[in-house]
Amino acid sequence: MCKRIVRVSLVFLCLLTFCVKSHGQWALPWQMRGETVLDNLVNANGLAKADLLYGTLTASASASYSYIDQKWNTCSFLLFEGEKLVEGYLVKYDLQANTLAVKFRTGVRVIDVKKVKSIVWLDSLTHAPRYFVNAKDYKDENAQMSGLLEVLVDGQVPLLAQSYIVEKEVGFFATVLALFEKGEREKKYEVKKWYYASNGSTLSKISAQRELLLSFGDFYWEMEEYIQKNELDITMQSGLKKVFEHYNAKFERLPDY
Repeated sequence: MCKRIVRVSLVFLCLLTFCVKSHGQWALPWQMRGETVLDNLVNANGLAKADLLYGTLTASASASYSYIDQKWNTCSFLLFEGEKLVEGYLVKYDLQANTLAVKFRTGVRVIDVKKVKSIVWLDSLTHAPRYFVNAKDYKDENAQMSGLLEVLVDGQVPLLAQSYIVEKEVGFFATVLALFEKGEREKKYEVKKWYYASNGSTLSKISAQRELLLSFGDFYWEMEEYIQKNELDITMQSGLKKVFEHYNAKFERLPDY
């Protein structure tokens, strides 16, 4: 059942987003596209052998509030070194430390994100795939980026997101109550995202509708009409995804190899 869900999700994703002639515009490396990578995640029977990552692991990881997802998710990732594809690990991405926590039978250790080119994982609850690429090859207003960018929609103009951690705002009365109960308010955190339109290695942050529409060049007015006609809220991820899926569906699909 899980395998069927993944295949249906992948076909749906391909039909909507893998639609372009130029390889240079695409965010995901070809090794991370296609059904084989996801099938291997579904069929992973336990954890991969530690020697596959020999020389890349560092000290043991501790508990962290800054994971992009607190669950362990089955993951495949492509290393920069030798373009090596490593599959079948349980992983968490630590936003603050900029590391991957990798689970082994003997414990949890970490790998520096700088060594990872791209990632695909299956959510352990929904079985939906999520894709990430290293941000070091991208620039935002001529500033070099770091960490991982999530590929929400791939294509002629990919939609990328970078997650970050902020402390949750707490109301006055909740703060006073916490002081009476514990003497100090317990800090809580949440994950938020910046969204970007990608033109090759150049990223444009999406903070207003005009900036979004400028990413589509000659399709500016057509995309504006599409947003208005469908009453899409571009301040929400779901609305942005529909806009980019519609735009990228205009172009030819890139082969999945």
